[in-house]
Amino acid sequence: MPYVYASAAEDQSVVDLIDRMAGGDVDVIAFTSSPQIRRLFEVAKSAQREETLQQGLQATAIAAVGPIVAKDLQRRGLDVTITPDHSYFMKPLVTAIVAALSR
Repeated sequence: MPYVYASAAEDQSVVDLIDRMAGGDVDVIAFTSSPQIRRLFEVAKSAQREETLQQGLQATAIAAVGPIVAKDLQRRGLDVTITPDHSYFMKPLVTAIVAALSR
């Protein structure tokens, strides 16, 4: 759900996503902002799912809307495999994801 940010009351939904990624049920996770990245890691830490999150992120293709978000992910040791070539907003990100999944 692009541009939708979960409140603290929805932590369980984030934990469920972490578990689904680790289970191989998520093909791609797309990040459009650094606050999304921080929230994911904060919820993983508070739920004691940090290792599960790392496993899930290793098993899931990671997309970033642009170079700033990609660098934030890379600083966390993650391999960003999908980014738009230019025009760093939602439509080019979705186009890049579709192209990557079509290979």
